[in-house]
Amino acid sequence: MKIQVQLDNYYDSDKLSLEKVVCDKQLFVPYNQRPWSWNEKEITKLWNSVMQALGVYYEQDKISDMYQPKNVPTGNPHFFGAFVFSETERGYDVVDGQQRLTAISMIISGIRSITNDRCSNDPVFDVKERAGEIEEECTAWLKFKSGGEFSSRLVTDSVLEKVFHAYVAKPRCTGDRERFVQALGDVENGLDVHRKFISSFLWIYGRLLAVTESIQNNRKLLSFMAAMLDVVSQGFVCILIISKKESFSYEVFSCLNTTGLPLNEADKIKNELFVRTSNDYHDMISKIWSGIINIVPKGDIAEYLRFRHIGLKGPTRKKDLYEDYLRNVIGALRNKELHDEVEHWHEDAQRLSVALLDRDGCLDERTKDVLRELSYYLKLSYARPFLISAMKVFSGDNDKLFGAFRLLVNFLFRVRTVSGIDVSVLEVWVGSLSRSLGPNTTMMDIGNQMRKYHSDELFITTFSEWSEKRKDVQFYALSKIEKHLAKGRGVGLQPYPSSPGQHIEHIMPRSLAGAKTRTHEWAWARDSAGDKLEKHGLYLNRIGNLLILESDINGSGGVSNYDYSAKTTGCYPGGKQRLSYLDSKLFLVEELLREYSQWSFEDIEKYSVWVNEVVEEDMEFNVKEFFKTVKGSIKFCNKLYRGRGELFSINEDNNYSFSSLDPTTVYTDTNDSAQDANEQYPDIFTIETLPAHGILHLGD
Repeated sequence: MKIQVQLDNYYDSDKLSLEKVVCDKQLFVPYNQRPWSWNEKEITKLWNSVMQALGVYYEQDKISDMYQPKNVPTGNPHFFGAFVFSETERGYDVVDGQQRLTAISMIISGIRSITNDRCSNDPVFDVKERAGEIEEECTAWLKFKSGGEFSSRLVTDSVLEKVFHAYVAKPRCTGDRERFVQALGDVENGLDVHRKFISSFLWIYGRLLAVTESIQNNRKLLSFMAAMLDVVSQGFVCILIISKKESFSYEVFSCLNTTGLPLNEADKIKNELFVRTSNDYHDMISKIWSGIINIVPKGDIAEYLRFRHIGLKGPTRKKDLYEDYLRNVIGALRNKELHDEVEHWHEDAQRLSVALLDRDGCLDERTKDVLRELSYYLKLSYARPFLISAMKVFSGDNDKLFGAFRLLVNFLFRVRTVSGIDVSVLEVWVGSLSRSLGPNTTMMDIGNQMRKYHSDELFITTFSEWSEKRKDVQFYALSKIEKHLAKGRGVGLQPYPSSPGQHIEHIMPRSLAGAKTRTHEWAWARDSAGDKLEKHGLYLNRIGNLLILESDINGSGGVSNYDYSAKTTGCYPGGKQRLSYLDSKLFLVEELLREYSQWSFEDIEKYSVWVNEVVEEDMEFNVKEFFKTVKGSIKFCNKLYRGRGELFSINEDNNYSFSSLDPTTVYTDTNDSAQDANEQYPDIFTIETLPAHGILHLGD
């Protein structure tokens, strides 16, 4: 016996023109649909299809030059794919086809605007009347009338709604559009989906303008606009499938993608949320999803979900995101449990937003400074799994957040910038670090795990030979070294980011003077013909050939590309009065002047080794110079500090502070009472972390 499936209970289907598919319905983009996703490639393909259909059905009259239908079409209608709608109480939900309908709406809106701009005030009555008729045809596409009230025929999701209305649904002319867009505010600097939508509309509108600007006669223009409308309405044919059960429509959506872009992994996850929950939860989940899009970087929810999975659950690739979320996150969750899980996604997105943008002001200044270094200098998006995990695990604990982020910045600088570790490997390491975090994790734990991936010895080996072309990264490394050298001297660099007051100086310059009177300069870096040696390029951006230099000394009135002797002595050819290294107040320049009377490839290597030693010292000075431990207590500046969970920190100005995770007591130590204190509290004091400082330090 075979099963009997009553297909009429699930869907109806028909073959229709695009006009009949659309113009007797109000269409809603349902919760499970992705936002606007088309790029220029898809928009161009649609535009070409419209123009091709125009050539199939219309021609210009040889006498009047007006566009008129051909007696016999010279080709086939354009098949616009299948549309799947789900009939609901409010109208029809667009299960498949919203990208195409949105793009067609852009074309219709552009036709209406240009028609109005060109012809609404035409002095010839019949031209003005015909323009009004075309405008009303366009309005019938874009507006839906119900009970005497007009609303948008295509109702987009809440993320796109205001932008869609301002650019497409509401404006009858260019002036309207400009007013509506101005009321939106600075939307172009908002979400990626907004920028992408605006770009798509402007592309289409630009094509319409380009085609119609050459048509000077308004009668001919109107014949062209009418022809465009006609071929879109009648020359685009479709298959319409109307689902009768909402649950069935979600299943159709998950497996059907007729002519649009393939569903991305986030689209599949979103659809799964609606498949697994009852209607009571759909609106709430949709609002949470939109909320995540509004706060994650560039509105890229797929990238956010991937980083979240890496940081909290395990590795995942872009193409595996849906399956990994099904297996590791969603599992058997349904209804309220699944709704609560999505709430957690939103909470973690808010935490990431705090780390990236300090949205609620809960981070202290030192932590924000570290995060600025991460975003401004290192620009490493793959740090986000660690940010998500740390903000979740150490929520409210600024000391631990500062320590963890300081270590992260140092680690990423070491392994990505200096050692050039491949991004895929680094992502695995950062993910593992992220998932290892817990409420009891110490900075020592984090630093030790980082060293397992990339040892201090390996960093020291590679740093002296490091070559870096990016100026912001060069400045970051050199400023760290300068700050270390400046400790206790009352002099330091300007704060991040670097200002116009300081520039990167190449001691051996990038460009060697070409004038015949100066070809003797930098002779050791030239070949017999006076051109740069290949070795010049290899050594140019080595750490030993770089300085930070005040901009007036580095500029046109300063050292420029003159020879080393001129730069360091101020004795320029012809007795020119120019600034030199002697005028600098920075410490790397001071070291250079003290130790190097000449410059060569060998000196670059030697200077690189010295810089390396400074970096190595910077790693260790916190431990060796400024405090000592005695029987588990810490003695510093005539004070004895004790208490389990004590957190020790050092700031850039060589000031030290302690902040406690648990209540602590501070003992004034004027008579070396450390021994008495330790006898009274023999096992209470533990050092949870040591300062994370400098470009190398990973805690001890």
